[in-house]
Amino acid sequence: MKILNKVKTINSVSFTLLLILLIAFIIRYINLTDRLLWEDEAVYLLAANQILENPLKIPTYPKSDWKIMWHPPLMFYVTAGFFLLIESEEFAGRLMSVTFGTLTVFLTFLLAREVYDKKVAIISSIFLALFPIHVVYSREIHPASIGLFFMTLAIYVYVKFLKGHKYMYPFVYLTSILAIFTHYLNFFLILLMPMITFAFKKTKLLTNKKFLLY
Repeated sequence: MKILNKVKTINSVSFTLLLILLIAFIIRYINLTDRLLWEDEAVYLLAANQILENPLKIPTYPKSDWKIMWHPPLMFYVTAGFFLLIESEEFAGRLMSVTFGTLTVFLTFLLAREVYDKKVAIISSIFLALFPIHVVYSREIHPASIGLFFMTLAIYVYVKFLKGHKYMYPFVYLTSILAIFTHYLNFFLILLMPMITFAFKKTKLLTNKKFLLY
């Protein structure tokens, strides 16, 4: 009986999560190209196009010596990859953000479940799925969507490592590097990881829900 109840609970959570992800995708995808490109989106598309032509070349504005690769470069390469799959560049670029925005909702569920429980994980994923600012940036060609995805992934891998999954050690570095190369502000969040490690070793604060909520 207990096993049957557990199976029902898992199926219920899985169905709820799939529904949340579907809603998250739809509200980010619907009428995706009903707005004209704004300036930053045009710059990101230009950079992705130049990388598609020559992956080793630093993208620049046409007839200008001013380099634009001070932006995190990984998003340009990922966007260029979407260009290979979809003919419309505007749609491909925005679909990239929709994809990573939706995947971040899923990662948020995994992270919250790892730290708290399934109930908190569902609530957290619902919150991010409907959070207006995240929805907006997940509909634009912008590093915020993909940057948050890799930052959440880095934190999730790090938490798994702290909880005893030692095989995650190299992935902590890999995901952290990816996070930084999608959004430079992620660098400051990465700096907090050694502080969390110190606190975890000294006081085992990873099990303290009030600390993690803070």
